[in-house]
Amino acid sequence: MIPLRNPVDEERLNLFPKSQHKDYRRQSDERDGGCNDAELVAEMRREGTLKVLDPKTYALPAVRATRAAPEERESGYGFKKGDAIAITECFPWGAVVTISKVGAILEPGMIRTDFGRIFPVSQVRRA
Repeated sequence: MIPLRNPVDEERLNLFPKSQHKDYRRQSDERDGGCNDAELVAEMRREGTLKVLDPKTYALPAVRATRAAPEERESGYGFKKGDAIAITECFPWGAVVTISKVGAILEPGMIRTDFGRIFPVSQVRRA
C-alpha cells in the first residue's frame, strides 16, 4: 500500500467507504499513470458500491447565533413576525424551498423561523 501525500487526495479518499480505500490507493498510484475520479466512480457504479446522497438522511447544517442571547426583534429587513416566507436551501441534489413563518428577527441579518431554525436574510423571500 502506497501512502498518499497530497492532502487533497487524502480528503478525496475520505469520500469513499473504508472498504474502498485500498482500491483507491491502488488506482491512484502514479507509478502506473494514476486514475481520475470518473474512472473510479464508473468502477464503483459497476460494483454497486457507489454512495448515493439521500435527501431523507442528509444531515441539515446547524446554524446558531454567535452571542449567548441575541436580541430578537418583531420586525426588520422588510419582514415582521408572523409573515409567510419561502426559504431556499441548496443541497447537492438541488435547491429546496420551504414555506414557513417568521418567528423573530436576529442581528446581524438572520431570521428565526417559527419552527426554530435560523437562516440568513439572503435565503429568505416573501411567500
